[in-house]
Amino acid sequence: MRRTHDGKCVPVSECPRKMPRREAEKCTKPNEQWTKCGGCEGTCAQKIVPCTRECKPPRCECIASAGFVRDAQGNCIKFE
Repeated sequence: MRRTHDGKCVPVSECPRKMPRREAEKCTKPNEQWTKCGGCEGTCAQKIVPCTRECKPPRCECIASAGFVRDAQGNCIKFE
């Protein structure tokens, strides 16, 4: 079994032959970064979200180390 670029586990025989575009190119919104090990993003309502150490599927996340959280419209904004 292998994990595809979108996080699904499939038999190796079903893996796509073409490599997906670079992960960093998937993040199109400002202040987002690609992470192979998804976590628990902060929001305007809760900057720090309790989270297990278990990896969630790969995805674009707000750059928490720079103080960004996800707003209700899905944008990464500076937490005030």
